[in-house]
Amino acid sequence: MSEETERRLEEARARASQAGAQVEGRKREFLDTIASDIPARIEKLAKGTAHAQPDVSKALGKDGLRKLRDELRDQAMELATEVCGSTDKIKWPKPQSEFSSVSSRHLHSALFDFLYPRCRSLAAIFKRYGFNVHDDNAQHAQGLVTPQSHLYSETEQAAQFTALAEALNVLAEQERALAKAQVAYDRDVVDSLWEDD
Repeated sequence: MSEETERRLEEARARASQAGAQVEGRKREFLDTIASDIPARIEKLAKGTAHAQPDVSKALGKDGLRKLRDELRDQAMELATEVCGSTDKIKWPKPQSEFSSVSSRHLHSALFDFLYPRCRSLAAIFKRYGFNVHDDNAQHAQGLVTPQSHLYSETEQAAQFTALAEALNVLAEQERALAKAQVAYDRDVVDSLWEDD
């Protein structure tokens, strides 16, 4: 067995481990940034919806609107807390091969898949107060609260999208290098066992 292949394997493990730690840090930073903006974004959506549907707003009056805002704020805070702790709940994208890479678009898809079902609770609050949540479609899916429009902005948070995509690509590259180093090491071990003394 060659000490050289064993050394290369250990180095590859260390690089993959470091890249994995970098990805975990980027995921937390990415989600923390999104989560910190959710309450303000939902408040903005509430005001915009109140303006867009003035008859409902007038019928609710000041007290009704205050109650709506309070419920939305509580739900937004709960959602923000959940987002902060969801690094292991999101199906993060990976490059499909060594010839492909993760992009912001892939991260957007992963976020949408995770966040859209959680938007229903916010839409339900609006609906309970009489607002149209645009759920009169064949799927009865609400269209008032959408992640990409109301929970985060791929444009405003472009730096975090890019940093995480790059970290995921580096991790995939290091994992491929580790797999190759493992194959070389295993081959070397078997060859050394095969040799006649």
